[in-house]
Amino acid sequence: MIYLVLCVKHILLLRISYVPRFKIQDIKITENQKIKYHWPLNELRGTNVSEEVSGNNAYAVNPQWIKNFYLEWNQVATYKIHGAATVVYDYKKDKLITIGTDSVFTCNLINGIFENKNYKSGKYPTTKGNRSFFNPINDRVYNFTSERQEVNFFNFKTNEWSGKIKNTDEVPLHWHLNHFFSAKDSSLYLFGGYGQFTYKSDVYKYSFINNSWDTLKVSGDIFTPRYLAALAPSENKNNLYILGGYGSTTGQQVLKPRFLYDLVSFDLEKQSFKKLFTLNVKDEDFVFGNSMVSEGDSILYALTYPKHKFNTEIQLIKISLKNSSWKKVGKRLPFLFHDTQSFVELFYSKPLKKFIAVTSFLDKNDDSNFVVYTLNSPPLSDVYSSSAAKIKFKWIYLLLIFLILLLAVFYIKRNRKNGTEKAFEANPNSEIKTPYNTNHPIIDVVAPEANIIKNTIFLFGDLQLFDKEGNDITKYFTPLIKELFLAVTLYTLRWGRGISSEKLNELIWFDKSVKSARNNRSVNIAKLKGILENVQNCTVSKETGYWTIDFDNHLVKIDYQTYINIVSDKNKLDQEKAMQLISIIERGSFLPNAEYEWLDAFKSEISNEIIDVYNHYIKSIDLSSDPEFLIRLSDCIFYIDPVNEEAMIIKCKSLALLGKHSLAQKSFENFSREYAKIYSQAFDRDLNTILS
Repeated sequence: MIYLVLCVKHILLLRISYVPRFKIQDIKITENQKIKYHWPLNELRGTNVSEEVSGNNAYAVNPQWIKNFYLEWNQVATYKIHGAATVVYDYKKDKLITIGTDSVFTCNLINGIFENKNYKSGKYPTTKGNRSFFNPINDRVYNFTSERQEVNFFNFKTNEWSGKIKNTDEVPLHWHLNHFFSAKDSSLYLFGGYGQFTYKSDVYKYSFINNSWDTLKVSGDIFTPRYLAALAPSENKNNLYILGGYGSTTGQQVLKPRFLYDLVSFDLEKQSFKKLFTLNVKDEDFVFGNSMVSEGDSILYALTYPKHKFNTEIQLIKISLKNSSWKKVGKRLPFLFHDTQSFVELFYSKPLKKFIAVTSFLDKNDDSNFVVYTLNSPPLSDVYSSSAAKIKFKWIYLLLIFLILLLAVFYIKRNRKNGTEKAFEANPNSEIKTPYNTNHPIIDVVAPEANIIKNTIFLFGDLQLFDKEGNDITKYFTPLIKELFLAVTLYTLRWGRGISSEKLNELIWFDKSVKSARNNRSVNIAKLKGILENVQNCTVSKETGYWTIDFDNHLVKIDYQTYINIVSDKNKLDQEKAMQLISIIERGSFLPNAEYEWLDAFKSEISNEIIDVYNHYIKSIDLSSDPEFLIRLSDCIFYIDPVNEEAMIIKCKSLALLGKHSLAQKSFENFSREYAKIYSQAFDRDLNTILS
């Protein structure tokens, strides 16, 4: 056995180490000028160390693998600052500077010193949607409103702002825009954004020489209206790379919004766009952090995350500008995403050779919660997890083969046994004696029919249609026919009148001419009718001038129709109806896998209605009357709002009434944990106070 001892002395009972921090790798032992042992020490994790020559593997005690520093993000800071705060990076001094309402917070990444300075000029009321940037010409931090009204700078010597934002109540029209300060012409450029149900493609320029805003008349390729895109300058700062986002061709939120993965270049001098390529994305869709990092003019690094989740994760990706390929690098990071209250930025420190990811979330107390992470460069792909997954799949595959062979052997043996039994069949002419009493009448026993779902349409949980025979016919819906069916059905049930042809064109065929839209609509309506023929007394018609879904209430069951009947008058809600509503909601949320912008209003309305109806009902009943029922009811509210305080109180009190105090404690702890995760602060009440 070989031991490696590094400068460690033992003095009496004290163990004193004189070893400074250093890296060790590629250990080789030679014999007669031939390598006998070789330990590369290139593991990612674990304590097993591979030896490549003779397989004499080693064991490491408390190792810190260097490769892991290029895979795992390191959380270096968490802090909270009041107001809709923004963060910028002073790459000259390697400092993160965060602008809040009351103070400016600096984080020096070189020496790890944090400093918070209150403004001498009084509060600086940062508006929602405001952004900031660092000016390398004069080393100042500037703040501006997204509506291009005001640009102010902060004086670090006097701790004062040059001015204050006057209109703090203005609703932003350019959420999640991209911006860049060009030192070559002392100008600030703004791109895209979102507001008032519209995605933007505008390009604005603020000249610090003229102190004026201009709307640029751009040329070149079309820049699709978008937000949640990423931006990075080219190596020479003459061009800007803008990647992906979420938007639509027309800019209208209701007209076919989609995820964008195109990379465009903007020439600052010519003021023109040029499309470079489109990323090939096969798995889950994602959007981008506001800023990217460019490595020369060959590689881009960007942070990505799905936009349809609140408790989501960020993934760093590496993009080749030469061949448009991309891959995931580094581990994922936790991220609380709310469309207009969350931001994520990516910076790069050349002295430290590290990527810097900063996430922020504005909570209900108007405090911005920041988390700062760093990752060594160049970042690595998590090949360990990929290999582990392949190995795991291999074993599962072998196990399946084994089970199939086992079943085959069992089947063969059973058939042989049956064959043997047939050889000893009784003589059909022999007398059969029965010990049973034959005086009783013979009764036919009919097996009860299984509870088959027929003529039913589910919209809660996920879209499912069952025909008159009980067959699931959802599989016959193409994505287009599915959206057409949902639009006609929801507009019929919710508004009672259906949907016009013009509205259907606006929602689905906005990019077609009137004639083409009409032809497409006719063809797909015919296909939809063909599918619905399998459901008894259910079809699509236009007898009133609007497209409607016509069905017989007694024959066809639609859970959304039942839901509307229940919540239409919350004052008439009794326990029977409340149980009906519970059975609907327990199947799942409303159309969770349907992602259409026009559907958001329906989903929001349903969530608010359910909470409102149940809260109203709870106030009208005695908690001790049926605690088990109230627990189910509370769980339904949690499906929609996991931090609903009223639901938590009802559930904990009901569990306590049933004597299940440990479950009440666990429910309270789960609620408190979720509350702290969302709001970044502890819940301000304890269980004893709630139960008293």
